[in-house]
Amino acid sequence: MPEVTIEVPEGIDKEKIKFWIAEGMSRELFKKIVLDALKSGIELNFEEALKKFEETWKEIKKRYIKKGLIK
Repeated sequence: MPEVTIEVPEGIDKEKIKFWIAEGMSRELFKKIVLDALKSGIELNFEEALKKFEETWKEIKKRYIKKGLIK
């Protein structure tokens, strides 16, 4: 896995930063899932999209914990 160095303000927990990165990655994945669904002609309403995001995030979070990215 590539390593990136960033500067953060004092008091920001390293684990919190990992979580933010993982969360951002999950949003990108969710956006791709939604765009692919819309391109294929599937209509999505907000409640369905939110439910799918929550399910997807739970699965991604499990994977990130397993990989040691977040606790």
